[in-house]
Amino acid sequence: ALKQRDLELASSTLVKILAHSDEYMPQYAYILKLQGKVQESINIYLDYLEKYPSDTQTWVKLGLFMVEINQIEPAHTAFSNAVNADPTNQVAQHYLTELTQLMTPPL
Repeated sequence: ALKQRDLELASSTLVKILAHSDEYMPQYAYILKLQGKVQESINIYLDYLEKYPSDTQTWVKLGLFMVEINQIEPAHTAFSNAVNADPTNQVAQHYLTELTQLMTPPL
């Protein structure tokens, strides 16, 4: 459904799958994002990450999403959580460093 850009079919299919497994919650959040359902998407990401806080990849995805919608502090928090879950994650560390510089006022 995603390859055919049928977001409604992808969404309804994932809702059915989620009744049996949380595994696809990040994909569902992504579909919601593509549909412009920003707050619903964020809520699904956060629900998933509450259950699986060590999922570094999903923390990074959430952080990038937050940057896209210009939510710098929540993005910083997401990248911090990614680094806490996996201190060796270079991607999360890179974005965390960049956001920290953005958030630090010049002297």
